[in-house]
Amino acid sequence: MKKSKKIICIRILTIIVSVLLLFTFTLTGCGKEKDKDTGKTVGDDKAGQEMKKEERIKVKYFGMRYIPEQKTEVIKMLEDKLNVDFVLMGAYDTEVNEKLNVLLVSNDMPDVLNVMQNVEVRKKGLASFTEEELKEYMPGYYKTISEIAQETGGRNISDILNRFVYDGKLTSFPSFWYGGQYPQGIIWRKDILERLGKEVPTTIEEWDNVFAAYKKAYPDKYPWAGCGKLMWQSFTPILDAVGLQYCHYNIRDGKIVLGSAQPEFKQALATLQKWYKVGYIHPEWPAWDQPAKYNYFYNGNSIVTEWVSYDHWDFDEPYLQNTHIEKLTKLNPDAKLELGPYPRYDENKKASLYVWDPFTGGSCGFGKHLEKDRDKLHRMMKILDTLANDEKTFLLAYYGIEGTHWEWDKETNLPKRLPGATTQEEQNQVGIGYYWTTICSTRLTDKYDAHPRKEAARKKYFESPGAIYSDDVISRHINPVYGTILDADGENIWKQYPDLNKSEEYFAKIICDELPVDAWDEWVEYWNKNGGKEIEAAATSQYLK
Repeated sequence: MKKSKKIICIRILTIIVSVLLLFTFTLTGCGKEKDKDTGKTVGDDKAGQEMKKEERIKVKYFGMRYIPEQKTEVIKMLEDKLNVDFVLMGAYDTEVNEKLNVLLVSNDMPDVLNVMQNVEVRKKGLASFTEEELKEYMPGYYKTISEIAQETGGRNISDILNRFVYDGKLTSFPSFWYGGQYPQGIIWRKDILERLGKEVPTTIEEWDNVFAAYKKAYPDKYPWAGCGKLMWQSFTPILDAVGLQYCHYNIRDGKIVLGSAQPEFKQALATLQKWYKVGYIHPEWPAWDQPAKYNYFYNGNSIVTEWVSYDHWDFDEPYLQNTHIEKLTKLNPDAKLELGPYPRYDENKKASLYVWDPFTGGSCGFGKHLEKDRDKLHRMMKILDTLANDEKTFLLAYYGIEGTHWEWDKETNLPKRLPGATTQEEQNQVGIGYYWTTICSTRLTDKYDAHPRKEAARKKYFESPGAIYSDDVISRHINPVYGTILDADGENIWKQYPDLNKSEEYFAKIICDELPVDAWDEWVEYWNKNGGKEIEAAATSQYLK
């Protein structure tokens, strides 16, 4: 009897232990979610759980380019996850400096902000922090930038961070764009070229002939359009054809010189003015931003557009989501595209295309008022790192709500945006997308925007020997000046020469036939005689070592 009771007790204990173990494993598995069709793990919610333990705070968040609606369902979910109340701020690229300067003067700096390359804000408007703080409170970001520094030249991240030091203190951290090292392409409406009996042009003379044929066939349309609000993305194929980089500094004869003050660009401006006068360039281009330029193309008006990353180089059906060919064919079902080469003014001199060192973009930081509030500064760091590196939070901020705004693509296991969240305007209304990655860069955009066909197109047109965008054919130009040019007193040297910011004015007025082409000679001479040489000498001394 005693033996029987003992056996019963042992069995009862065994059952209890089994139940407890099963309960433990169930709880462990609850932290991660899997898509029912793909089985794809999207990450746990540790970040959200940690944030909820802290006091809810207000965060003034200054992003750029596309500013989302203030209180959408997605943003409320982000706020609850991060335990904050967002005040969303920002400006379009060309307006960021002006808006930040106003905030600086009014002593109303955001908590976190995209600084771009605003020197005054970097020096006077930001809280300082150490590399160790960055490493401790933004571990995902710090790991990523350390890896990228190694992958692009075996560099030490501490040396990169020194670019963002003022008065011996680190005041901002770099944005990065890994894909920036690849050239931008040119896309032509192949279907229209076929109707005109033309091939994709390869020379400037052939461009002229195609434009003439297009204008004859469609007299009320303009074959090309620029975007004056992003001047450096306007008419790049003709400017690059000079063999120098117009919008950035160049190295000539062992010295750094400003591209937009070089005499050779007179021939490019002469071409562009001629095309403007005969109706090949849309007259409203100076007031347009990038979406306006692309929308004109999508609506079936222009025959060519430029500044096209390799994400858009695949034209096979079914069309990849959110690409130029997909947007174009929604409005023009029979449209076809083809990539075109960069022309040259001198066949012996390659076109010079601007590409990015991953760290030569802008930078981001924290408002000066957080200098003495280290707890909130560290909280801001953790929030940014969560947005950029916690996969579940990133998917919510960048793509929205699963099942409503996106779903897993069964073929690629990548997020696929759903109707109502595909265009930039729709994403702004939902409160998702690019805006959230403009303060703390992330590699998750590359991970989830990746597609085998995009990679195949990049290899075909860039990596293959002799390909139209390969180093055999074009010259990739990295701006040698990656920060502020300082004078002997350590101040921004451009402050001494406020009248030298005139290149864009000359550029636009010459193209629009408001100034003669010869006015470019006047501008070059003015630059050289009124401080330009001094700026270039300082740049050479500081950056050409």
